[in-house]
Amino acid sequence: MRSPTERFNDFLEVLHIKYFYNGEYPREGLEEEFHKWFRRVEDYISSLESKVKSR
Repeated sequence: MRSPTERFNDFLEVLHIKYFYNGEYPREGLEEEFHKWFRRVEDYISSLESKVKSR
């Protein structure tokens, strides 16, 4: 499994730079792509919350 830092970098590279800055949105399967990234971000946030609560 990728580290939290690597996962966060994926979000930055794809969602912020590729999609937002460069406007390189998927031509097909846009809704599926949205749901894929939504789940990844949601899982990432949940994992961070779990780590904080376990302290």
